[in-house]
Amino acid sequence: MHADFCENCYYGYGFKKNLSCVDGFYNLHCELCYDCIDCHKCYGLVGSQDCLNCHSSWFLRDCVGCKDCILCVGLREKEHCIENVQYSKEEYGRKKREIDLGSYATYQKMKHRRKELEKNHPFKAYQGHNLQNSSGNYLYNCKDAQECFDCEDIEGGKRCYQLVLGAKDVHDIYQYGTNLQMSYECSISGENSYHILFSSDCHVGSSDCTYCWYMEGCKNCFGCSFMKGSRFCIFNKQYSEEEYGKLVPRTIEHMRKTGEWGEFFPLSISLFGYNLTSAKLYYPLSEAECITRKIPWSHDEIPPPQVTRRIAADLLPDHTREIPDDVLNWAIECEVTGMPFKLTAQELRFYRENNLPIPRRYWLQRHEDRFHQRNPRKLWLRSCMKCGKEMETTYAPGRPEIVYCEECYLTEVY
Repeated sequence: MHADFCENCYYGYGFKKNLSCVDGFYNLHCELCYDCIDCHKCYGLVGSQDCLNCHSSWFLRDCVGCKDCILCVGLREKEHCIENVQYSKEEYGRKKREIDLGSYATYQKMKHRRKELEKNHPFKAYQGHNLQNSSGNYLYNCKDAQECFDCEDIEGGKRCYQLVLGAKDVHDIYQYGTNLQMSYECSISGENSYHILFSSDCHVGSSDCTYCWYMEGCKNCFGCSFMKGSRFCIFNKQYSEEEYGKLVPRTIEHMRKTGEWGEFFPLSISLFGYNLTSAKLYYPLSEAECITRKIPWSHDEIPPPQVTRRIAADLLPDHTREIPDDVLNWAIECEVTGMPFKLTAQELRFYRENNLPIPRRYWLQRHEDRFHQRNPRKLWLRSCMKCGKEMETTYAPGRPEIVYCEECYLTEVY
């Protein structure tokens, strides 16, 4: 989901330019990473979060430039460390060989231990690197980006979400980017597109599209949908350039009078049930609330997989090497929801080759588990727990984490 330029990746969200990554959330430019969240330019990480330029390590949090480390938090440019303790290369290798990640019980124990270590580690008010005059969270290589979240390589943005691989002068945009410029109030648009207004899914070199939906390589279109390479169209009807120039201002003037102009498409025309979208994770609404607001809700159910056997997750063998090939014909019942799911041959091969336990939870449940390990898209004012300076952060007041302003955090970790 929400992935670009990836190869051999499964069950990831927000993947960009990844290779052979499985079960992740917002991992960019990574290879052979498993069960990782917000890891950028990393290789061979397992069970890690908020890491940059790290490789060949397990269960890291907030580490930069580390390699061959296990269960470490807040380290910079370290090697052969376990629980933030330095070891020789030989001793580290011996201790690593004693940890068998193919065991599901061992894997869960390691995840729990990392959480324990995090309790004494100070966290920066926001997650991000190489920023200038920017606010929000999970920002990388951004300049003049205000109230933005999950963005990379944007300049001059405000209230933008999930824009990556380049965007400039953009406001109120949700998802995509890849050289999107001078655009406002649109979603899932980009790829060398310019001046997209109140539109969705406009890309591949589109420009000057207003109130459009699913357009590729189109220019100067108004109120159009599902078109490719079109010019000077209104409501999917072809006009001359002169006619277009006269009709569009008249249409806008009418929309101003009706109160439609300047607003994105209403939720009531969504093609998807609210409960089947990522919006429900970020902004939870009940079915009753959706009905009141005339927002679509879906009652569709996923059909159960056609299998020869169903098995409860807690009845699976503990170690991957004990899992038979026939598991590909089974349905595993999620330990949380009871939803049956199947493994694919590619997945099973990945787990075996990397000595990792097969999952006990349905893929969507695993996605939600990772989602809830990240901070919400909301900013609070609170005081630095070291110097007392007021700061803007996604850590709500009252949360148990130790949170520092950037200056105090940098003093602590470097």
